[in-house]
Amino acid sequence: MCAVLLMTTMLEDKILQTSQCPTIFNILAQSLSLDSRKSVCEVSSVVPVSEEMEMELDGGDNDEESGENKQYKECEDTLKDQQTALEILANLCTMGNGEEGDEDAQWEDQEDSDDQEFLEEDPSGNVEPLANLAPTNPVLLEALNSHKFVESVLDKANGLPENVNTLLQSSAKGKKLLKCHTNLRIRCFLCLSNMVEVLSVDDFGGPEALFSTWNSLGNLLVQQDQCSPELLDAASSCMRSVTAKLCNDKQGKSVMNITEKELEAIVQAGKEAQPEVRMNIVNIIGDICVLLSKSLLTASTDSTQSNVVEVFKVLVSWLLDGGCKDPDLRVVTESLDK
Repeated sequence: MCAVLLMTTMLEDKILQTSQCPTIFNILAQSLSLDSRKSVCEVSSVVPVSEEMEMELDGGDNDEESGENKQYKECEDTLKDQQTALEILANLCTMGNGEEGDEDAQWEDQEDSDDQEFLEEDPSGNVEPLANLAPTNPVLLEALNSHKFVESVLDKANGLPENVNTLLQSSAKGKKLLKCHTNLRIRCFLCLSNMVEVLSVDDFGGPEALFSTWNSLGNLLVQQDQCSPELLDAASSCMRSVTAKLCNDKQGKSVMNITEKELEAIVQAGKEAQPEVRMNIVNIIGDICVLLSKSLLTASTDSTQSNVVEVFKVLVSWLLDGGCKDPDLRVVTESLDK
């Protein structure tokens, strides 16, 4: 994995045009195919149940203990390898996001011919751009889809069962392993953010599947007491990217059926989170406000329009009374921009 990291760092965006590119994606896929969550759960049953017992076992030397140490080390190494794989994958996504260069000449013509596909006309007759204006590098797109990286990364983003968390919290080794798994989830969310930028809604399984991911991220966001600040930051950043993708997609708009109660929970999370998370929530709410304002123009009944107006009021009020009066200048700037 270190060799792959070195190669992608040295070659940067040219890596997608090299003959080693397929091999690199194969290595990343093999690494992420390992069920590290299952490994952590299995190791949790053999780690010392207390720090006192851990000290006693460390002082001994027997075959059983050395076997447990080996299992622990293998699990830790797998988690670290997968963290590196996710970092590489995230960087590759930024290299294949459609920025023009000499190496992209072979698909510039496709970009020109597809320009009209990224425009739509709203009910008022205005033409507006859809998401993903720049086409994704076809080499990257093929690799992401053929290796099913979306499914792999989403699977790695899942948290551990509560009983496993409790067991790991009881010893120093367990806490270290738990931190490794949390870092893996952070890399997953950051990687997903980059993948959202280069893949279509259909590549994520369709609007319903992507909205399900949005809901899962929202549930994580409102349970702040159970997450580290770094994990919350990464999850909210990913939710921000997913929100923008759905709100700017013709099919995605139709599934953004969010209740007033759900939005109030997000607003409340914005009041309690650290500045970086509040900035992301401002952008999430801002994108939803834009979507709702357009929905007012197309509401079929007075009842539907009334419901949209009430939700719209809740969000705009928070942007004005919360975001624009936030003690952090960065949050204020984001709120004013929205």
